Amino acid sequence: MIDVDLQQLVRALDAPTRSELEGAAERCVSRGSSKISVEDLLVALLERPDGMLARALLEADVAADEFAGFLRQPIEQSAIRNPVFSAELVQWLQDALLISNLDLGESLIDQAALILALLRNPSRYADRPYQPLLGRINIERFRDYALAQQSPGVAKPALNQSESLLARFTHNLTQQAREGLLDPVLCRDDCLRQMVDILARRRKNNPIVVGEAGVGKTAVVEGLALRIVHGEVPDLLKNVELLSLDMGLLQAGASIKGEFERRLKGVIEEVQSSLRPVILFIDEAHTLIGAGVQAGGSDAANLLKPALARGELRTIAATTWAEYRQYFEKDPALARRFQSVRVMEPTVEQAITILRGLAPLYERSHGVYLRDDAVVAAARLSARYLSGRQLPDKAVDLLDTACARVRIGLVAVPERLEHLRGELARQRRHFEALQRDATAGLSVDESLLVTLVSDLSRMQSEADELEYRWANQLAAVKRLIGLRSQLADRKVQQAGEGSDSQYTHALESELTEVRQALIDTQVDERLVSFEVCPRLIAEVVSAWTGIPVSRLAQEHSERIDRFSSELRLRIRGQEQAMQAIEKSVRASAAGLNTP
Repeated sequence: MIDVDLQQLVRALDAPTRSELEGAAERCVSRGSSKISVEDLLVALLERPDGMLARALLEADVAADEFAGFLRQPIEQSAIRNPVFSAELVQWLQDALLISNLDLGESLIDQAALILALLRNPSRYADRPYQPLLGRINIERFRDYALAQQSPGVAKPALNQSESLLARFTHNLTQQAREGLLDPVLCRDDCLRQMVDILARRRKNNPIVVGEAGVGKTAVVEGLALRIVHGEVPDLLKNVELLSLDMGLLQAGASIKGEFERRLKGVIEEVQSSLRPVILFIDEAHTLIGAGVQAGGSDAANLLKPALARGELRTIAATTWAEYRQYFEKDPALARRFQSVRVMEPTVEQAITILRGLAPLYERSHGVYLRDDAVVAAARLSARYLSGRQLPDKAVDLLDTACARVRIGLVAVPERLEHLRGELARQRRHFEALQRDATAGLSVDESLLVTLVSDLSRMQSEADELEYRWANQLAAVKRLIGLRSQLADRKVQQAGEGSDSQYTHALESELTEVRQALIDTQVDERLVSFEVCPRLIAEVVSAWTGIPVSRLAQEHSERIDRFSSELRLRIRGQEQAMQAIEKSVRASAAGLNTP
């Protein structure tokens, strides 16, 4: 038997059979074995109900469960987590490759080739108790059936033609930008300019975006994709495709020794041979260090180093400061091939600008009106009260939650009414249980029954009144939203036609009246929100942090102004200390304290 390179054997499998081989490897790992056996692959082939093996057994009147019973193997206690192919399995694949090419006229190994190889030489790699069951299958009839399944005149394409590795393991960011799927990126011009400078180099043209989680590292790369699509980059980057490598997909099912390296090498080769220039984006780039070891081979970073150094593989990486120090700085050879681009947390004012750019997207997504002062409140309150996270990520989440709360409030029962209904149902069940005991002749506390009747009556009245007010507010809110929509459409139409504004003024007057009427009905309690306002932002922050809404809504500057007088009311005879504390607090509030 000729020796065929193992990687070429795996590459010669068609897509379904490759998937089944990966399943066999997973089964081997689950039973603690160090070698993938013929039986492991047979189990994987049998798990496909419409596969060739299942059909062949059915034709030979062999029960699939009976055949599977002979494939069970004992649990082993091997410490090896990266199994290798057994010699019998390699020989089986080699025979199947010859049968596929010479007998079936196929370029790839499929189930039919594997089964024919197994039937013709069962004792060579399957000297097991299930051999008599395989002997019931008519080899010639099975071969004729396999040939009949081939479409005449249509050859099966090779794996690298039918499904590109880039298509399997990457996402096209520039295509997403063309389709309008990426959000606008603001306040990151310096980072984008620095990335373009690095990408324009002849060698070592690989930026690595470094910053804390949540500052917008991926957004910076998406901003580059948007600039490429809009033609706002130098000529050498205008026709570039920016592809994001999915390390999770690349590692999934790559437990076979060498499979991860084969995939990564294939991706690199396809990037280098692509007719259109490609820039590869690797998010969470620290997973490269040791990724190959986890997937059954050598360090994946070593596969990238030569191409990165020569400038043949333009790569944008992204990672956090902690991971950069832990992995990249400990590997100087790898660190030299990347030029760091620092992405710092934006200021509150920059976060406000970013949120203003995203606000229309959230308005369209949730179908609500988002006030500008709510955008400002989201940036400022999140910066002050949501610790442990970074702007703009936490401000975006806060704004998104507030929009969702308004959207849900337009169709859902208010929280207070829902709670009241639940309490009413609980008290009613209590009353009915006592009444049932009284009917059965048991002793019941009459005063408790009277109290329950009184509570039920009071709670029912309160619930009815609350539901009535909720219905009125909801109707007014829907009317207000409708008027806003009409007014917006009318202004667009008026701008195009240049018509008079009489109808527009009428809509504006009616909108003002409805809004004022709604505000009057919500003096005591707001049951329905018709827009995202600062008060709602404060309520969301209060729900997340437990800080009372009144403290959040109170102006920070007012608290600072009253701080010294309130402090002096509590502490006497320490004027010098009071002045020092007041000075320090004011400096801190103004951002002038010593870092």
